[in-house]
Amino acid sequence: MNSAESILSDGAVSFVLSREKGEFKLKDLTLRNDLEYLSKTYDIISYFKKNTDHMKEIWKVISPERKFEKVFFPNYSLLAQRGFKSQLGLTSDQLYLENLSKLGHVFACDVFINFVDYLKSRNSDGRDSFAFFTIGNYRWGSFVLEP
Repeated sequence: MNSAESILSDGAVSFVLSREKGEFKLKDLTLRNDLEYLSKTYDIISYFKKNTDHMKEIWKVISPERKFEKVFFPNYSLLAQRGFKSQLGLTSDQLYLENLSKLGHVFACDVFINFVDYLKSRNSDGRDSFAFFTIGNYRWGSFVLEP
């Protein structure tokens, strides 16, 4: 898909969960809502600061004493990815940026597409955990997949 296009639906992706043993286990599903965003007007600096604060709160829930092979964010700009990296203290190697130039932001699909593409391209059978962030207008979420 051309990166100038976008699919406007979070319902375009599914995540299959099962009680049966699979390759990964779902851990630390976290969701934050801030309904002030629906009625309050923010200047751009306040908006980004509040977004950053919510992301940091979620990171504290999922990151203590864990090593993440990769942390996946929606396909926002490279500038946004650098901001996520800086705010959460990640290394450049922990970000998967290969799809930024190939894919547009496809809402909830981004992290799943990037994860599948990463797994296809990785050289090792690493046994580390993976963290995923979903970021919306007034909602922030994360989850962890562990081997």
